[in-house]
Amino acid sequence: MRIIEEKLSALGFELPELPPYNGAFVPGLVIGDVVYLSAQAWSRDGKPVVQGEVGAAVDMDTAAEAARRCLLNALAAAKLLIGSLDNIQQIIRLSGFILSAPGFDKQSTVLNGASELLVQLFGENGRHTRTSLGVAGLTGNASVLVELTLQKKP
Repeated sequence: MRIIEEKLSALGFELPELPPYNGAFVPGLVIGDVVYLSAQAWSRDGKPVVQGEVGAAVDMDTAAEAARRCLLNALAAAKLLIGSLDNIQQIIRLSGFILSAPGFDKQSTVLNGASELLVQLFGENGRHTRTSLGVAGLTGNASVLVELTLQKKP
């Protein structure tokens, strides 16, 4: 069954195709029952879709949407590693890196875009620990990156 993907579809989302990985890293690693996923941007044709500082060039609604789309990439990577999103037992940790204009302090509000989607998809098992950080620069001038750690079902 594809219960989680059906929920995604009902919410108007679908899993994206993952961009190629060209570096000395992988989309994620499975160690025991924990899945550590590489940080993801919302990208198209190898370039971030949303670029620039949140609180200046990028408004909070756009940044929250970027956080959701980054999360979809992370979930696509999880599916690649564990076969199905229905194999996810628990979301453990969500980390967000927000390219922030000087004085911008609403990083946690931006990351709510991803956090709320996780709870919509996984219910109580979607509740997670979290870090939201404002940063001075991200690769490709991306506005948001999201990193996810989860537990897979035995």
